[in-house]
Amino acid sequence: MKYANYSSMKKTILIIDDEAPIRRLSKRLLERKQYQTLEAENGQAGLHLLEQHPEEIDAVLLDLHLPDGSGNEWAIRLRAVCPNIPIIYFTGSNTSSLKSQDDPHQYFLKKPFTPDSISDVVELAVS
Repeated sequence: MKYANYSSMKKTILIIDDEAPIRRLSKRLLERKQYQTLEAENGQAGLHLLEQHPEEIDAVLLDLHLPDGSGNEWAIRLRAVCPNIPIIYFTGSNTSSLKSQDDPHQYFLKKPFTPDSISDVVELAVS
């Protein structure tokens, strides 16, 4: 887990993914766009960070396939802490069956992603 220095000017994105290269790439691309980031290697670590910083985290990038549970299961636990936090699911699979019509704070980022696609979806989620 890595912590960022908080500033009221920058939005903070929590990246939860078990693949270190994906976390590093996401962090690098988001920081280029002036976002701050926090990183967690599994759902439990991500939940812990959100519990510690509920007011500072503006959105969550969440892998759908984590070693300690599915992204859907972790989203429920994350939303118990912050009910309206935007969750952007990382997925390499088709998202049409996952999209909930009842959740306006749910977004998807298909892997592999580009610098523009991650930037666009995060901007949409935090605006």
